[in-house]
Amino acid sequence: MDILFYIHPNEFRNLLRDLVPAASIIKDSGEWLNASKRLIEGEDEITSGVYSGYSRFLRETAQMLPFGTQVYKNINYSIQTFDK
Repeated sequence: MDILFYIHPNEFRNLLRDLVPAASIIKDSGEWLNASKRLIEGEDEITSGVYSGYSRFLRETAQMLPFGTQVYKNINYSIQTFDK
C-alpha cells in the first residue's frame, strides 16, 4: 500500500484520508474534465447505477458547486419517486 501511495492517486487519497482539501479538489476537477470530454464526444449519458440515463456532465458540475450534490440528489429522488 505504501508503494502504491506514490503511483496511484486513489491510494494517495486513502492514506491521507483527505487531510489535504486540495486532493479532493484535484479529484473532482479530473472527473469534471473527463465528463466534459465525454459530453463533447456525445457519450454523456450515465449507463448504470442510480443515475442511469442522466447526464454525467450535469452530475459532475453539480458536485463541483457548494450544495450542488444535495440539490441534484433531491431533484433525481423526486423524479424517481413520482415517475414510478
